[in-house]
Amino acid sequence: MNNQDLILDHYHHPKNFGKLDAPMYRAETENLSCGDSLAVDIMVKDGIIERVGWTGNGCALSQASISILSEHITGRNIEDVKKLSSEDVFTLLGTDSFSPARTRCALLSLETVQRAFEKSNQ
Repeated sequence: MNNQDLILDHYHHPKNFGKLDAPMYRAETENLSCGDSLAVDIMVKDGIIERVGWTGNGCALSQASISILSEHITGRNIEDVKKLSSEDVFTLLGTDSFSPARTRCALLSLETVQRAFEKSNQ
């Protein structure tokens, strides 16, 4: 599956879509330049991400990126997820880079997840 097919598949069939009840971590982020928005809820047990839920509106790239990232971080150590980089997200999306405008859309997911850990609700 090429990266465009992967992105469209996750856009049309998003994984982990929906809010979680009483999440331990939560954040919302908006891309002011295009209006895309994401909210992420995360449940953690013993330092491991057990569940991720998300909601959002926007282009196929921003929505697919959070769908793919939510699958990737489930079951992972919270400290490892905090260290994820833009290059890691590009790899998950099957590319090396995007245009500057599309890069912001692709990385909105990572920004939102990392913001959730900065704003602990515990």
